[in-house]
Amino acid sequence: MSELRRAVQTIRSARCTARVGAVSGTQGAKEALRDAALDALRDLDVETLLASIGVREIARRAGTSPGSIYHHYGSMAGLAESVTAHVFAPGVADLDGTIAYIRSIQHSQLPMETSLALHGAELDRLMDDEQFGLRVGLWAFGGPGVRTAYRDYLIEIDERLAQVATALFESWGRVLREPFDMRSYLAARTALVNGSTVRHSVEPDLFTRAHYQRVAAALDLVLLRVEGDKHSVDGRLAEINYYPATSSGPGKDSVRGRATHARILNAAASAFSSRGYDGTTLAHIAAAADVSTTTLHRYYRTKHALASALFAQQAGDLLPAVDPVTPHQPGRPDDSRALLEHLAALADLVPPRKAAATAYLTDVLVGQAGAGPDSLVVGVTSLLEHAHPDREPEADHDTARLLIGLTVREALNHPARAASDNAATALRQVLGTGTG
Repeated sequence: MSELRRAVQTIRSARCTARVGAVSGTQGAKEALRDAALDALRDLDVETLLASIGVREIARRAGTSPGSIYHHYGSMAGLAESVTAHVFAPGVADLDGTIAYIRSIQHSQLPMETSLALHGAELDRLMDDEQFGLRVGLWAFGGPGVRTAYRDYLIEIDERLAQVATALFESWGRVLREPFDMRSYLAARTALVNGSTVRHSVEPDLFTRAHYQRVAAALDLVLLRVEGDKHSVDGRLAEINYYPATSSGPGKDSVRGRATHARILNAAASAFSSRGYDGTTLAHIAAAADVSTTTLHRYYRTKHALASALFAQQAGDLLPAVDPVTPHQPGRPDDSRALLEHLAALADLVPPRKAAATAYLTDVLVGQAGAGPDSLVVGVTSLLEHAHPDREPEADHDTARLLIGLTVREALNHPARAASDNAATALRQVLGTGTG
């Protein structure tokens, strides 16, 4: 049976399917015909597509006889293989201009205009590529063999671009964020530009060239990081995905809100311990606390703020409680000694909590630790009031922050030194005495 007859038979079979078992009534028959036509489209391949055009029509367009098809290709299947190989030949894609442009900006400073120009040129290349529509059409209706050819085509295209893209990123001091590598990055870029080309071609006034340029630039900003930045893509998205707290949902001060807050702090402590501060993202903490990143951001917008609050909480839990109303009692160590011992206990907490203590140090020195005075600041302020009753109460609050900050700094800078020595150094720097 000739290829043409097989194609005709396939089409007739689809028509027959519409009649076999068709429901009674005009509307039922109409829907059955439509469904049969859809099934026939799903079963198409390149050979059937060419056969439906017809040997005579193809030969007429070539200005030759129908028999020349069989002379040169042996069969319609042979012609279909040749068409597929040509459409998906990497050499057909004009990448020379793109590669030349990438090389020309290799030592630029990654300005916005350069990024937009690069992405705009890539969209223009596909819009001018006559084979682009054929690739998309054959991918949709050419069958499994065409999908394999398309995959191989994309792999070869990516290999040509990978070398120049790698050199470009190196000149910018950029690397890809996990979990992306160069192959998956280029695959994402290809998926974006191919889909954007289709949409731009059918609705150029809605999805403009400028829209695509900015979407592609945004993708690069998320997927690329400066060398030394340890954030993964998930971590970067978690930082971007911030929404101010709204009235919806339980308040942070409700029973449920406090329980959520405690889970977040516990998850952060565990994550910092197992992954390290640099290896932990807000996304990791949110997942471990079983909350969304949006919920986590209602409590802490940044990892720094979360780490600072965690240290303040741990210090409040582990340090001896200070009762601001208890008067000095006989037999109790004098108040100056109590202040030194309290600061020494604080210094002892710092070395195993280096990252969180560093974050807290920054905040306590500039008065930003928590929404208000934390328990650590309140306790040291009370001790100062007992040890130096002649001081102004307002000054004690600021002095307490300074004492805490310097104690933490000494413990960070001298982790092997005795905690009491670090505390005494901080006291001397602030009050001119180590013991009172």
